[in-house]
Amino acid sequence: MKPYPGNNLTDEQRIFNYRLSRARRTIENAFGILVAKWKILQTRIDAQPKVASKIVLAAVALHNYCLYTGGRDCRNVPENFVDVETGDAAVEGGWRDYLHGGSAGRNVEPLGGGGNATQRAARIRDRLRRFFVEDAPLEWQEEYIAVGRGFYVE
Repeated sequence: MKPYPGNNLTDEQRIFNYRLSRARRTIENAFGILVAKWKILQTRIDAQPKVASKIVLAAVALHNYCLYTGGRDCRNVPENFVDVETGDAAVEGGWRDYLHGGSAGRNVEPLGGGGNATQRAARIRDRLRRFFVEDAPLEWQEEYIAVGRGFYVE
């Protein structure tokens, strides 16, 4: 999902972009750790989508099993391996450097469509924006975007 583009965004759009960014970072961390652990995920999976999906799910299940059992072949995640948020910035984790000399996920080819968001995707994004602001706000999200614009809210 794409964030709202541009600099002249409403507060709601800024909140959505920030929450989307946090979600993407979490997903990238999780998948980066999986890819570092399971070599089949380090290149394009040459299989039908249903089979590729099962391969990824199997890697997740094996990873979770390793974490649960603490098996001999299960390595703990090294320090500084995942992204970390520090007050006002995100520090990228080492999993990116571990894979392909820091190019993990950067050689993935787009699936087509010209990069333009469809109207359906835009409607879904707008629904999520309203959800983040009206139904499931974080108590500090308003302060975060105010600080991002140079205001300090106490």
